[in-house]
Amino acid sequence: MKNIKTFLVTCLVLIALIVAGFILYATSHLSGKDAVSEQMEKTGGPVGLVGNDKDSHGCIASAGYIWSELLQECIRPFEKGVKLLGIDSDDAVYAAYLVFDADQSKVEVFLPTEDQHPILCKDVIGLDEVVWTSSEPGAPVVQKSDGKLQVLLDGTCAFVEE
Repeated sequence: MKNIKTFLVTCLVLIALIVAGFILYATSHLSGKDAVSEQMEKTGGPVGLVGNDKDSHGCIASAGYIWSELLQECIRPFEKGVKLLGIDSDDAVYAAYLVFDADQSKVEVFLPTEDQHPILCKDVIGLDEVVWTSSEPGAPVVQKSDGKLQVLLDGTCAFVEE
């Protein structure tokens, strides 16, 4: 008799748990879409999916890709570009990157604190001096001095090639 009572109580508890689970499931789905489905509609992809942060050009920022207007493709400046380190103590931990076109007539400047990446055109000043400039006010200037590339901001050398 004791075994039958234990069996019946166990069966009733299991049935109660199954019914409670069904009720919870049904009530969460009767209200419409769940939070994950709503977020997927808003963002166009699964929530929290690594690499699901494509910009308007299809570049995945979380993987280090950014659009290069000069090359017309998604690039990683630290792979395609020439690295220049900050010379000021405040900029010493930052790096700028220069990405050149095939014949080095143009350069795109990737500065660590700027969202815009100006494209500069090459000017030959003398036999040993080459600079890349833009007509845009406040644009950086790139020059090659003593065999090393430099980025000038407001006329002052801010970054120098490693």
